[in-house]
Parts: sequence; structure tokens; C-alpha cells
Amino acid sequence: MGRYRLALALVGTLAATCQGAVRWYTNDYEGGLEVARKSGRPMVIIFHTADDKLRTAKKLFESEMLAPYHRQFVFSYNEVEVKNGTMSHGLFHKYNPGDGAHSLPIIFFADTDEKVLGKMENPSRVGEIAAEMAAVLKKLGGPGSAKKTREAQEALDRGNALLAKKQFGPAAKCFKEVVDLNLKLPATETAKKELAKLEEMAAKQLEAARADVKDKAYPEAARKLAELDEAFSPMPAAREAREELAKLHALPEAKEALAKAVKKEATAQAPPRHTDDPNDIAGDFFTEEELDALDKMAGGDEAKAEEKGADATAECRRLLSFARGWIANKQNAKAREALEKVIAKYPDTLYADQAKALLENLK
Repeated sequence: MGRYRLALALVGTLAATCQGAVRWYTNDYEGGLEVARKSGRPMVIIFHTADDKLRTAKKLFESEMLAPYHRQFVFSYNEVEVKNGTMSHGLFHKYNPGDGAHSLPIIFFADTDEKVLGKMENPSRVGEIAAEMAAVLKKLGGPGSAKKTREAQEALDRGNALLAKKQFGPAAKCFKEVVDLNLKLPATETAKKELAKLEEMAAKQLEAARADVKDKAYPEAARKLAELDEAFSPMPAAREAREELAKLHALPEAKEALAKAVKKEATAQAPPRHTDDPNDIAGDFFTEEELDALDKMAGGDEAKAEEKGADATAECRRLLSFARGWIANKQNAKAREALEKVIAKYPDTLYADQAKALLENLK
């Protein structure tokens, strides 16, 4: 490795900065490279010492003058080791500074295949960096307008974010925006690939739904078509799915199957019921509001007044109802107290037997 010479010329050279505008991949080159490949953006690879406490290199790139380029590059910051005047880093086999003395920071520009597109050492002016970044974009076939390039990159980033949320239709719309700009950019190529993938996904699901219709698996076909319409709108495949779904609902032999499927789903989603079966605890679930009311009734003046004037049957039913609700809501201590009260006060009754069965379930 070449001799190391610390550069201090960066201090005091900055204009206003745009803090936080750059997403730094500090000592995470692979993470930055993955993002670069996914987004189609070239990389800025910076090498500096770990003791750059003034963050001089980062501040240069965070300058407001470079704001048009912040979304067009991926920024990788790598701390070099310096020992006996010699600097080293594991990435130097890819980005070799060369022999001789060097001034930090050393900056490389590379495409997503890690091909070096440019190199700088210790730039003292933001204008130098802007010129180099523009040259890099030009090598990649970018337009002369930084504004157009930024619009393309922003649309691609929005598309990737929507894709991560599985909002396929809106994502495809963003990717199409990039393609329609008709710019020679890595972002354009990435958008074309992602758009093609989404179109293929939609076509496969539409084909699968049509196959279900042929096999008379109407509920499954309806589900796939509805999901396709929801997830891929406003893509052409979503419009086709809506048309196919309308045809399916109009098909006489499909109507009965779809009605049964809807009824079955409604039954499966029916609200929990109250029961007198001591072994059917799960069916006696109470909401939080109902539990609050039960707590007041069980421990308040209303419950005491009822006990004085109510017969044994009414009290047993009330306590058992409380107990089942508490068990279903995992409040076993309260349930046990109510059940033990039934057993103690009315030992030779059917209600005591039910209370014992519930206690056994608690164990």
C-alpha cells in the first residue's frame, strides 16, 4: 500500500449543508451495493479514517449544492485502518488507490457491476464533486438535466417502497412513469425489469383464475380475481380480472357455489355465543366492556342487593356466568373465587357440579 498523508484541507471549505439528505452506508459496503443494484443507482465509495470527527468528507457530499444528486447515487462510507503510516482496507482489492502517497478522503464512483467510473482525492470544493458526479451520470447515458434524472430516481424509489408493501398496481404505475420519461439511465432499466415482473405476476394469477373457472372451482376463482383486481389496479390485468369476475357472477351454475361459499364464510366469522355448558368455555367469551360491567356487578352494591333478594338458582347462574366469562378471558383467579362460592353455599346442587367441572378445567 502507498504511504499515508493526512489531509486537512477540507475543514472550512463548506457552504450550507442539507443535513440528513444523504443515506449513508457506513462500513456497510455490501448493504449499499444491494440497494444500488435494486434501485439502478451508481455508487459513491468514500475512504477516510475512523477519527474524522469533523465528518468533513460526509459534509462535502451533504452540501446543498449537491442536493440534485443525493437521490441519484448510493453513498458508501468506509473507514480505513492506518498503521505505521500505511492505510489499508478490505475493499482496496476492488478500488485500488494506487501506489504512492495519498490524501484522504479517497473517492471512487462505480456502477452496479462495481466498474470504476471516476476517482477523486481530497476535493476541496463542492463544485469539483458536482462536476465529477455529472460526468459519471453522463457516462451512464444520463440526460443533461439533473432535474429529469432526479424525477426518474424519485419515481423509482416510490415504486420500490410500494412494491415492498405489496401494492403492486401503484408500484407498476411508478415504474411506468420512469419508463415513460424515456431517459437513458440505470433507473430506467431497473424500472423496466420490475414492471415486466409485475406484469408477469398479474398474468399468471389471471391465468390461474381462468383455469379454476374451467375446473368449476368458482369460489377459488372469484377469490383470485378479486385479489388481482385489488392488488394490481390500475394495471390492465386488474381491469381484465374485474370483467372476468362480473362474468363469473352472471354464470348460473356459479351463483349457487358462490352463495354457499359466502354463507360458509359468514358462519365461520359468527360472533361467540354464551352457553350453559360448563365444558364449553371458549364459547362464552366476554369483551373488555362486558368484563368491566361483570366486575362491577360481582363486587358492587347491585350484586349484594340481588343476593339478598334472589333465590339460590338465580345466584348460582349469575356466578357460573361470571366464572365462564373470566375463564375465557384468562382471569382464572376471579373465576376460581366465584366457583368456590357456588360449591361452598350450594354443595348438593347441579350448579355445584357444574362449578366443580369448571374448576377441573382450570387445573
